[in-house]
Amino acid sequence: MSEQTIATALANASETDKAEFAHYLADHALQDSDAARIRALVAAFDRFVAERLRGR
Repeated sequence: MSEQTIATALANASETDKAEFAHYLADHALQDSDAARIRALVAAFDRFVAERLRGR
């Protein structure tokens, strides 16, 4: 899957979908999955989208 495809999927995802995905990642990849880490992951998704889809 390309970065563009991932960025587009995240751009089209609802905030709830992004939060659920962040929880999944945190639960399976991090030692702690507190609220601050979840918010940080969702913010990272938004930055990823902004960078990859800039000027599109």
